[in-house]
Amino acid sequence: MKYFIILLVLILSACSQPPDDSTRYFPLVEGYQWDYEVTTDLINEQQTRSLSIEVASPQTLKDHAYSVRRTSEGTDYYLQADEQGIKRYGKRMLVQTKPHWDTAPPLVLPHPAHATVGFTWSALSVPYTLHRIAPNPEPPSSQGYQFNMAYTLLSLNETITTPAGTFENCWLVEGQAQLYVYADARKGYVDLAITNREWYAPNIGLVKLERSEPLDAEVFKGGKITMELTRFSP
Repeated sequence: MKYFIILLVLILSACSQPPDDSTRYFPLVEGYQWDYEVTTDLINEQQTRSLSIEVASPQTLKDHAYSVRRTSEGTDYYLQADEQGIKRYGKRMLVQTKPHWDTAPPLVLPHPAHATVGFTWSALSVPYTLHRIAPNPEPPSSQGYQFNMAYTLLSLNETITTPAGTFENCWLVEGQAQLYVYADARKGYVDLAITNREWYAPNIGLVKLERSEPLDAEVFKGGKITMELTRFSP
């Protein structure tokens, strides 16, 4: 599930003052921490685990100051807020000594000044649940599952309830993508429709995420992941 952890890490970050307007739905305050319950539903199995994300001390690298977001898995993400919104500039896995920098920093969440229903952007993503269950070799053309996901801001006033409470005036962001993947020898290649939905609460950030990757074939299967906020520590 390392790709799932990677994509979850893109959701919050660090600074030393309370959220300003640019980070209202994506706080970058040093010391903030979010605890989540993560439920993974595969075809014949359900897994539940905990995930924590904290804002570490900001760092200056390559003469640029970055907010640093760290997961309980030991991955650091380097982010900045500007007039366009929150962008990710790089990440460092636990086994890496230096960050890997993004060639074109993807937008994570738009600036509230641009937050209108229907606002769209795109970013690269990877599957969260897609896995091989058969021993036969995976065709080379189906390796390296990286795809472009189109995001749309669907709503600015959602109400959502999680174990951490009920949150109002939330943003709802939906991502849609199509992945051409080898299913099995009988079906061959199929189009896998991937849907990603995220709810962001003001002054808190991500409170819920749902990812659906419906595929039930002989070689590859998908599933669903739900992440819900259980505790927020400002």
